Amino acid sequence: TYDVILSGSSASDVYVEAVLLGERDISAAGLTIPGDASAPVLDLDVRLRSGGRVEGIVHTGGGTVARYGRVGLVPVSTAGGGFASRPRVVESNGAGLFAIRGVPPGDYKLLSIDAMEELAWTPSLDPGTSDRGVSVTVAQPGSRVTGVVVSLSSD
Repeated sequence: TYDVILSGSSASDVYVEAVLLGERDISAAGLTIPGDASAPVLDLDVRLRSGGRVEGIVHTGGGTVARYGRVGLVPVSTAGGGFASRPRVVESNGAGLFAIRGVPPGDYKLLSIDAMEELAWTPSLDPGTSDRGVSVTVAQPGSRVTGVVVSLSSD
């Protein structure tokens, strides 16, 4: 298994839109490469796009700042699959502030990690969980959603 890892000063502001093998996008289905010398040389085209940003603060259930609280940004729909449909998890800093960068345009729920664990780390939300978390929409590449408050379900 290989992962696409981006590095550099602006790597966190982009997301992988597609990984193309010829004309076929393999970012959702993946690719199996034989482990012997007969494996062909593959020409992969990794397409990157500028992403949006979601910023906010994490509070405890009692309303105080949650230092180093973990939150996850979960796509409401995983239609199309690929890297853009995967949840993203970050940890807030000592002041409870967090930023999730390189977010593809779309609709998301922002949840505390304890809420995500209750949902068994579902890669997308089904209608029965639509009341959980904070709804967030990243409208277009480069857009910022700020001031989001995420509450942990327990102190």
